[in-house]
Amino acid sequence: MTALIFLLIVASASGQTHSVGPVAAYSKGNSVYLVSTAGEVVSTIKLPITVGEFSFSPDLKTLVVITPHPGEAGGRMYLYSSAAGRILRIPAHALMPGSGGSEVYSDPQFSADGAELFFNTHPQAKGDLYETSGPIAELDLKTLRAKVLPWTIEVFTDDPMLSPNGRQFDLPDEEIVVGTNGTTLFDLHSFQLEEPFKWAFDEAWIGNSCVLYQAGTSARYPLKGETAYFVLDLKTLKSTGTLKILGLSNEELRGLVAYRFPYAIIKGKADVAGTQGAAYFLVSPGGARTKVALGDAAEVEVLPNDLTGDVPAGCR
Repeated sequence: MTALIFLLIVASASGQTHSVGPVAAYSKGNSVYLVSTAGEVVSTIKLPITVGEFSFSPDLKTLVVITPHPGEAGGRMYLYSSAAGRILRIPAHALMPGSGGSEVYSDPQFSADGAELFFNTHPQAKGDLYETSGPIAELDLKTLRAKVLPWTIEVFTDDPMLSPNGRQFDLPDEEIVVGTNGTTLFDLHSFQLEEPFKWAFDEAWIGNSCVLYQAGTSARYPLKGETAYFVLDLKTLKSTGTLKILGLSNEELRGLVAYRFPYAIIKGKADVAGTQGAAYFLVSPGGARTKVALGDAAEVEVLPNDLTGDVPAGCR
C-alpha cells in the first residue's frame, strides 16, 4: 500500500507572525489540506485514494474520507489515523441485508469524545430517495465493529446532523430531532415559517438546542428566489436573525456551504486580485473574510474546535 505522508507546513515570513492553528480544511484530488484563519495551509494529508467528503475527530488525529460521488448517494469510506500512519476501508462488511458490494456511505460524523463514528448507509448509489435511503450506522473506533441503529431503518435519514454533544440527530426530512437511542426530543412539525418564506433547509447546529437554517421565498426548494438565514431555538420554536445571534448577516452568509460555530464557509466570486472564478472563504463573526480554497475543491469544512463555551447561552 502506498505510504501515507503527513506533512506539517508552517508558513512564516521575516518580521511577521502568522496564525498557524488550523480552523478549516478542504479536499482536492488525493489530499486534505488544513488551513489557518490567515488562509495558510498548515498541514497536508496525502492519501492513496481520491477524496470527496471527509470528517475529522475532535482531536484532529483521525480522519474519515469518502470517495467522490457526484450525483450518487454515497461512496466508499476509509479511516486514516495519523498515529498509525495507515488507511483502512470501513466498515469491514456491508451492514444492510442484500446490499453487498453495492452499499455506499455518506455523512461521516464523529461523536463528541471521538470514540464512535456515525454515518449514513445507502443500499445503492443511484436512484431516488426511497431507493437509496438507508439507516444511520455507528462504528466503534476501538474495535472497528459497526452496527445499524435499528430505529433509523424505517425513517428517511438523508443529511442527518449530529449535535455537538453527540447525543441527538436533526433529521430534516422527518422534521424531528431524535436522541441516538431513537427517542424524539424535539418535534418540528408545528414550526411555522413567517411570511413571505415558503421553505426552510437546516444547515448546522448552534450549540445543542438551536439550528441554523436557510429560508426562501420561492414556491419550492431549490428554486431559491430571495433567501435569508435564521437561528431556530428548538425549545421554543422561535426564530431569530443570524446577525443578532451569530454576528453574521444574510449577505455575509450568502453562498453558505458549511458552518460550525463561530465560523462559516461560503462559496462566492473570488475577490483577490489575480484569482479567477469562484473561491471558498472563511467568514468570522463581524464579517471578516479570508480565502481558504479555490472553487475546484471537492469539499470544504470548518474543523472541530473548543469554542463551545462561547455559544449563545440560549443554544447550549
